[in-house]
Amino acid sequence: MKPLFEQVTSVSIPLEPVDVERLDAVFARIRFKMLDPAAARSGIPKPLLDQMRRVARLIDDIRRDFKSIEGSVLSDRLKKFEVRIMADLTDKLSLLVENIGARPLSPADLPKSLADRFIGPGNLYIIRVFPAGDVWDPQFLDKFVRDLRSVDPDATGDP
Repeated sequence: MKPLFEQVTSVSIPLEPVDVERLDAVFARIRFKMLDPAAARSGIPKPLLDQMRRVARLIDDIRRDFKSIEGSVLSDRLKKFEVRIMADLTDKLSLLVENIGARPLSPADLPKSLADRFIGPGNLYIIRVFPAGDVWDPQFLDKFVRDLRSVDPDATGDP
């Protein structure tokens, strides 16, 4: 990812007002795609068809809400929303670019309290293994201990 994001400097926020009619036309095209009758016949799984129908209903709701607000007020609200979204995107991209060159962590990077808790004398590490079953079931507990000891016969601690 590093080569892709090295060229990212910032995201520019368009200065022109939001074109509500153009946005409505985009919504109409997306809605049309969500109701394509060929989709139901083409073997698209039912959960996906249900999602497509839900998207179409949501677009209907958005378009209805858009029509209930005066054009310049709606454009102003959408512009403010666009500015906030772009600011958030800029923050996320900056964080990504800042951390993309991070080096791998080592035990020396751990806070002392964690290192003391999980790294023992001779740089031996504690590994905590938690079973994915009922430890009060004797058969399960026996299998868990056998499986654990197959990895490390010297494993210690409460099973």
